[in-house]
Amino acid sequence: MHFKELVLNNYKIYYGKQVLDLSIPREQKPPYKKNLILIGGLNGAGKTTILKAIYYVLYGKQGISDQEYNELFTSSINNHYFNEGGRDCSVSLSFETEQEEVQIVVTWSFDHKKRLINENRKVLVYDKQKNEKRESYMTDEEYNEFINRRIPFEVAPFFIFDGEEVKRLIERQDTSEMKNAIQRIVSLEVYKQLVTDLRKIQSTLENKLKKSVSDKEIKDLLNRITEYQEKLHLAQQKINEITPRIAELEKEKSELAIARRKKLAQNTESNVQIQKRIASYEAKLEQINRDLKKFRSSDIVKVLLSNSIKKLQKTLTEEKQYLENKLKFERQFVPYEKFFNEINWSKIVPPLSESQIEQLKTIGKPTWIKVHNIEQEELPERNIIHDISPNDRTKILRLNTTTHYDIKNLINEKIRLEKLLKEEEENLKNAPNPIDTSEDDKMISNVQKEIWDLEAKLKKYRMHIRKYKDEITNARNILTRLENAKKDMSEINKQYTLVSNMIQAADEFVKEITDLKASRIKFEFQNILEKLIRKDQEFFDVEFDQQHYIIKIYNDKGQPVRLKDRSAGEMQIIALSFIWALTKTAGLPLPFVIDTPLGRLDSIHRNHLIKYYFNMLSDQVIILSTDTEVTSEYMDYIQRYMVRGYRLEYNQELKYTEIKEGYFDFV
Repeated sequence: MHFKELVLNNYKIYYGKQVLDLSIPREQKPPYKKNLILIGGLNGAGKTTILKAIYYVLYGKQGISDQEYNELFTSSINNHYFNEGGRDCSVSLSFETEQEEVQIVVTWSFDHKKRLINENRKVLVYDKQKNEKRESYMTDEEYNEFINRRIPFEVAPFFIFDGEEVKRLIERQDTSEMKNAIQRIVSLEVYKQLVTDLRKIQSTLENKLKKSVSDKEIKDLLNRITEYQEKLHLAQQKINEITPRIAELEKEKSELAIARRKKLAQNTESNVQIQKRIASYEAKLEQINRDLKKFRSSDIVKVLLSNSIKKLQKTLTEEKQYLENKLKFERQFVPYEKFFNEINWSKIVPPLSESQIEQLKTIGKPTWIKVHNIEQEELPERNIIHDISPNDRTKILRLNTTTHYDIKNLINEKIRLEKLLKEEEENLKNAPNPIDTSEDDKMISNVQKEIWDLEAKLKKYRMHIRKYKDEITNARNILTRLENAKKDMSEINKQYTLVSNMIQAADEFVKEITDLKASRIKFEFQNILEKLIRKDQEFFDVEFDQQHYIIKIYNDKGQPVRLKDRSAGEMQIIALSFIWALTKTAGLPLPFVIDTPLGRLDSIHRNHLIKYYFNMLSDQVIILSTDTEVTSEYMDYIQRYMVRGYRLEYNQELKYTEIKEGYFDFV
């Protein structure tokens, strides 16, 4: 696969339409095969912008959140063009494979504050075999699948990278993401996917056999296979749960160890710590004494009279309730009293006495109750012993008998603190100066214990998985023999036997191809490292760990070299050598885009990279360089392999960059 063209249209530092022709000629004259495109620019001229433009056009939002993506592209429009009234910028990237040509055009739109408001991604595909061109409309998920089938996202750090940051590949090599990326690059995942697909077919055929075969022995065998498959799945689930937890604990243990080291480095003598504790105890005692003083001055009366106040409040509450109920009952007869008071008793002949009038009032009350449906409620007789006003009653009822202080706890805490203070004062007299990290050691020990426990479970589940796989394999072998023994073998039986044989062959092939790829990676890595590294460096032997997919280097004494402790330049050379080895082993032809590949390197390493690396790395290598990296002393050699060169010229007055043909003129 080759990149053909990159077009930057008012994108970031680039004003107007700026075009980079990245195509590599198919027909080339010997003796040199040209593969290099050299783009030169001073710091700040926009080299990294080109590298990131290629990356973001290809992979969009993969690996980052929507918020991070919006923050990256806010203000991405060229300032000069924006001031002229423009509100859109775009990047177009074209690439070619044997079957097709693809053009991806991404346009970003902005508001008046340069905030990103829209992104439009257009994909044009030209099918060479059908000789037709089509525009594809895709969702984000469909686009990601489209691009990952052609240039997998996981392998991006291996072919689009900053030369000064490529050392991170070595720092991150012992991770699952890196292992998956390496498998994608060297095409191992294709073979493993083949085995997975075959097992799915095998499982489907087993289900069909289970339904179609009436032989009880075969059905029992199929049930056993299903049972072990379920157990296998559950065990794998447990492993998937435990593995990330172990990683979290390892990280936690590392952080605890760092904190412990800092404590050992920063802690003062222990007598200082004792003095701090004494000061703390004294401050707490002072506060307790203040609280006790406040208690004596304000709350002690509440404590002494608490029971009496509560009894009084209860009695007053009952009296209040009685008076309210009585008043409520009597209010129902106010109209009756008014009726009797308005009667002119003097007109009655003969006149009635006062006692007779009272008798009439008493006799008439039941009739009044009946006529007006008044509900009667028997009020128990009660003596009102507290003759106080409603306001005084309310004040008494609102008296709070609770105290703000738990006097028992305060006194106990005071005794405890005084005892601790006395002990610390004794300790202070002859205090040694050790640094106590026992708590840190205990925490680290607890974390390590949990890690060991989880690793033990992990080992147990892995043993179960091996056992279940063996049981499944044995059952399938028996099933195959039983089916082969049947005279009337159905088409499904034949298919099952064929798939089983294919799986066995594929398993053997994957193992052999893995060994072969690992051997090739080791060979290519060691071969290029010997050419690139200085002779005075201690690298003697190389090993590629195919279980974890990491490179290990040993010195002349057979001791492993700790790669993360090497200099930035050495790490860069090792990482580039690793990329070389993967590229030469890969079944995936990739173009390379490398920013500032020589910045951190000394003259010897630079010379080795120029002569042995870039011209042989891939069919297309795009180098973004300053004038102090690929200098005049290297140009005579590089021009043998250079397809074309560009330079990025920054306009100081108008504050934008233009792309010009031709690399730096060193004359």
